[in-house]
Amino acid sequence: MWHLNMRHAYDTAGKDRAKMNLEINDIIFLNPKEGIFMKRVLTITAALVLIMAVAANASETRTTTMGDANNIVKDPGNIWLYPSTINMYPDQAEAVFNNFGNNDLHRVGVHYEFNASNPMVLGVYVVNNAQDSSFSKYFDPPMNSNVSLSSFSTQTNTNRSFNVFWGKNWNGNPFGVHFRLHNSSWEGSPDNLGINSKQSLTNFYANFGLTTSGGNVDWALAFWWTTWKDKSDSIFVPSLSNPDGNYGLNLRVRRWNSVSSKLTWVWHGQLMYEKQGETRVFDPNEPSPPPDPTTDISKCTHYLGDVGIGLNYTATSRALFILDFGLRYNSVKEEITPDTANPAVTQTKLRDLSIPYWRVGMDGEVFSWLDLRFGATNENKYITDEQITPSPAVENKDAGSNTHTFLGAGMHWGDNN
Repeated sequence: MWHLNMRHAYDTAGKDRAKMNLEINDIIFLNPKEGIFMKRVLTITAALVLIMAVAANASETRTTTMGDANNIVKDPGNIWLYPSTINMYPDQAEAVFNNFGNNDLHRVGVHYEFNASNPMVLGVYVVNNAQDSSFSKYFDPPMNSNVSLSSFSTQTNTNRSFNVFWGKNWNGNPFGVHFRLHNSSWEGSPDNLGINSKQSLTNFYANFGLTTSGGNVDWALAFWWTTWKDKSDSIFVPSLSNPDGNYGLNLRVRRWNSVSSKLTWVWHGQLMYEKQGETRVFDPNEPSPPPDPTTDISKCTHYLGDVGIGLNYTATSRALFILDFGLRYNSVKEEITPDTANPAVTQTKLRDLSIPYWRVGMDGEVFSWLDLRFGATNENKYITDEQITPSPAVENKDAGSNTHTFLGAGMHWGDNN
């Protein structure tokens, strides 16, 4: 992955500076239980700051290698969680290149500040996702539920999203919004009967952010909605599956509590509600044509609650350490009607309690041109799978632990202060 980044910022000392940086990040994801490399990403970042200084970092690689710490570390990547933080990064541009095989340009974006008397920041990002990624990127059933678009292809011809950020001060409080429109589409080849399938998925996402209490509290309220078309040329089955109410709400908040110049606590919480549903008109197990005339219906509701406390410890001007502990609870209720002609509704309830989850990370400057980063995450999960109907009720319980570790390095040249 190649990451080209240009930023224009204002330093805390109020001095205009110019800086040019080339940053190389080598990230290694490890699974210590299996002792193997899970994923390796090489990122080369070139950052050119035209007028004023900004700390050299690659927003995605920095917070990832610090233990997936985007929620508890101040970083340009925060805009994807809390849109109001775009006011902290008024002028920057970036291009991310990734080897997708058929589309190397992954993301390009720019921030621009205008209206000097009443400053506003506009950010625009176009994201090209891999064409071999599935529709589940924007329709991801929670906890492996059966609302899974099972008839959809995992090969997409287009898979893009258009993102707009806008921010300004609202009565002295930074305010920001993030709108995203995503579209994936696929068209298959005619089968042996000459029937061709066409599929498209659209996801709309809106996130509203506000920073209050003198910059110490960040709020974000998000809403998303998903729909799709799943059609064929067959006169017997004009529509293979239809959406049946797919939307969600998410409230996120964090509070910065500075104890000293070196120690800051970060309290954070999240509440989410999501509903997903799919009506499958076509049964792939039946001969075609004609298909099974009955309809399969799958619905699920998902609740999530998360609360935690993080810590930023600046040991020296060259070393930042982070620590985060929390509790997370997921609850998914699922209802499946496999045959509308002879309904036999199955209801299940899945509960997933992470108690606790933790993350730890470090970002340290070894030389003026070299940073080293380390991070680790862990979740201790307790899972309950309960079948409510048909009778008799059945309940299964399980537990496990999931750990990931990260290593990273950043290199900088040409620091002209």
